[in-house]
Amino acid sequence: MSTEFMIGSIFAFVGLMFVALSIFVWLHTYTFMQTAQVTTATVIRLSYRAGYKSGGYAAVFRFKTFDGRSVEVEENLRTNPPQFQVGELVDVLYNPEDPRQARINRWMNLYLVPLLFGGMGLIFCGIGFLMLLFQFLDIFG
Repeated sequence: MSTEFMIGSIFAFVGLMFVALSIFVWLHTYTFMQTAQVTTATVIRLSYRAGYKSGGYAAVFRFKTFDGRSVEVEENLRTNPPQFQVGELVDVLYNPEDPRQARINRWMNLYLVPLLFGGMGLIFCGIGFLMLLFQFLDIFG
């Protein structure tokens, strides 16, 4: 087996894994949105977490469920500069059975991760399949 074939196979495999992960995350988000309740929350603080070279801010928001419970949740997506300001009102989707499963109802907060995984997967697959195609054409050409 040639080195180009091995590298192409690895790229294609990694790309397919990224695409599969993208589909899984998107389906999880889609399923969540089908059963989620919508309400308005208030950003009560910004949580900063340092990363490898820089850090990011996540909104911590509070909302009331339809049955009157007060819930506080920290958003998973971190940005720098912060995406929200303290005191800002945001639309929130939450699981009525477990209100701690809540997400801010904005495109970036819902679809950025599956889009990034899918894009990376397509790039890796494209490189891998092109390498395999050139290897195939070289053998039979």
